[in-house]
Amino acid sequence: MAHGLHAQALREEQHRGYSTEEAAELRGVFDAYDVNRSRTLEATELGKLLEDMGQAPKSVSEQQELRAILERILGGSLRPLRFREFLELAKIMESTTIGSGGEQLQEQRLDHRRSSDRMELARRAGLTMADVMQFQEIFAAEATSGSTLSSIELYELLGSRLRLHAAESEREQQVHWAIEKYASSAGSLDFEDFLAIVGDLVDANLATVPSLLGRQHRSTNHFVGNLAALFE
Repeated sequence: MAHGLHAQALREEQHRGYSTEEAAELRGVFDAYDVNRSRTLEATELGKLLEDMGQAPKSVSEQQELRAILERILGGSLRPLRFREFLELAKIMESTTIGSGGEQLQEQRLDHRRSSDRMELARRAGLTMADVMQFQEIFAAEATSGSTLSSIELYELLGSRLRLHAAESEREQQVHWAIEKYASSAGSLDFEDFLAIVGDLVDANLATVPSLLGRQHRSTNHFVGNLAALFE
């Protein structure tokens, strides 16, 4: 029993208080944002993660607060985060309001949950973080009047990239079915629905990621903020 308790204590220390299952989930998020596969989160990668969580610093005081947290975790010198250090940061960020802009912590946790859902969808579809960012730009460019697209609008988006024919064959019908599977009662689809549809189309050999991305390139204007400067 003593040996078992000691082993459990070592696991909790290794996972910074998270369960094995929670640590595995966070590992998936960490790997998804580790775009260059360096096994660390560098400044731009961490900045993108905090942005997606809704916890990127919004003021000078919040930048200073985040810097102090990172210095404490990293022993006084700023450098890319290893996974264990990322777990420690994640535990701290659960109870902080950095980047909230006055929003309630519950809303931040909802944003975090959405981000985690998005990463899970991306993994299922075999997408890299760079792929997700490009798909987000494509979706946002079409959803000019809000954060959703109608079933018709999404079909037109896919049709232009997959060269679907006006006279519907079995392939066109299957794309329609993939869209309707996720459409709400109002017929609208958000970005998470779009990612799920992409995954289904790829799995069914109706599309490939390159064919859907076309010639789109990732924008260099994504938020990295002053967070990147912290690591210089």
